Amino acid sequence: MHCFCFIRLYLPSKLRSCLFTDLKKHFTNIMAAKGDHMDRTAYNTREDVVSIATVIDMREETRTVKGLSLKIHDKRLKFKAGQWVDMFIPNVPKVGGFSICSSPGKLEREGILDLAVKYSTHPPAHWVHTQCQVGNTVSLRVGGDFYWNPNLSNESEDLLLIAGGVGINPVYSILNHVIDLASSSQTSGKVFLLYSAGQVQELLFKTEELIMKT
Repeated sequence: MHCFCFIRLYLPSKLRSCLFTDLKKHFTNIMAAKGDHMDRTAYNTREDVVSIATVIDMREETRTVKGLSLKIHDKRLKFKAGQWVDMFIPNVPKVGGFSICSSPGKLEREGILDLAVKYSTHPPAHWVHTQCQVGNTVSLRVGGDFYWNPNLSNESEDLLLIAGGVGINPVYSILNHVIDLASSSQTSGKVFLLYSAGQVQELLFKTEELIMKT
């Protein structure tokens, strides 16, 4: 039996305001200094396969985050839980970089990959929020050196997952992967998810329901 522990953090309003304002300024400066997605990830591992993907579903995850489900055309495209994709959008000069939030198992079973994209004026994210429609096609390539590689020889391995805001995406992919493995009795360790957001409304996904069903 798999044990899940879900903890949400709420900070006092004044402290939360100061903390998130400082963090926002800090990370805004970092992002500005490093340039766009392709510049920031220039030294990260990328797979060779570039697949066409069709948008088959869109949903509002929160007021500022839009969820996408994409049907992958090339069955050679694979990913590890925690990785991201380069998104090449027709007529958009910049390449998007979005963390995958679904499990590798879902891609294998259904040929579908899920993303959750936070609103931004950066062209790829802006396109997702203002122009993207079901039926649109893009191209995807998997990349990233942060991922969870489960040790299946140790079925009782415990896992601590920590995320904040939209940073839950790669962690949510890992959580979904753990649940897939647990459902097939490939792992039985404990999983602890520590998740916070600036506002209750910005907590992504129905994580509590997901955990309660396992």
